[in-house]
Amino acid sequence: MRRTGGRDRRAGTEHGLLQHVDSGALEALAEASDLVLHLAVAVLPGSFVHRGRILLKIDDNPDAATLAGITKAVVIGDRRSFDDDPCFGIIVLSEVASRGLSAAINDPGTPITSSARKCGC
Repeated sequence: MRRTGGRDRRAGTEHGLLQHVDSGALEALAEASDLVLHLAVAVLPGSFVHRGRILLKIDDNPDAATLAGITKAVVIGDRRSFDDDPCFGIIVLSEVASRGLSAAINDPGTPITSSARKCGC
């Protein structure tokens, strides 16, 4: 992450999919350093982030060790995962269900099962 000026704002230094935000680690860092961190609400796990996209804002000037910890707490990669991206699981289940409705497969059980899993039934 790099500083963008003004109040300390941290932007991504790489592009990819936001895989994980370790909120516990961010909270511990903020408390230990007496900082206030503001996460960008529009950036959720599974979102594509580009270099320079503001990921969080810091109300003060943290030291290098705290910045390293903040950078480590935000994981950007090249694939979505089911662990921290529940929307990805719903998308995959919906794709399975839609394939079950295909005329070539003609399997009514697959979409019913997929829909039931999405609803927690």
